[in-house]
Amino acid sequence: MTTITLPDWFCGVFTLGLVGTLIYLGGLLHEVRGICKGFPRVSEALIRISEVLLQKKLTADRVYTASASPVKLTEAGILALKEAKFGEFYAANKKTLLDRIAKANPKTMADLEEVSKQIMLQIEDTLPNFETIKQYSYSHGEPIAMILFACAISLRDLSAKELKISDVPPSPPA
Repeated sequence: MTTITLPDWFCGVFTLGLVGTLIYLGGLLHEVRGICKGFPRVSEALIRISEVLLQKKLTADRVYTASASPVKLTEAGILALKEAKFGEFYAANKKTLLDRIAKANPKTMADLEEVSKQIMLQIEDTLPNFETIKQYSYSHGEPIAMILFACAISLRDLSAKELKISDVPPSPPA
């Protein structure tokens, strides 16, 4: 059996290299944690900006939602969701979407609307049938956030029925 003998200085250099790497990774972890802390605020700000742009009609001529309480889909919004095949997307991802909504535990329609917006505006490309929504946005030359905002309103309404959430208080037992 052959033994390998390393020079004495090698152990010191190796230890310094290991310690330096650990310090670097620790600093990197600190930076990543800082970015992760700020992400929810940035995400919320983007949602608010989208809402204001849609409400002030500073976006394209096609406005898919009407400023009301609660926000409602316009005729253009209903047609856009049909053309983008949102119904197929919802059917294919119903369990995933409802699980994400339930995890946030919304109590009111306002809570449900906020959660639906966050989910749709942060949706992943990998979900089944999402490609048709992206393609709709691309083929109509408009930001995907507009159609996703309309999808969020539809998701709010569909999930409210599934999760039995409404702003009408239940009547007391007689």
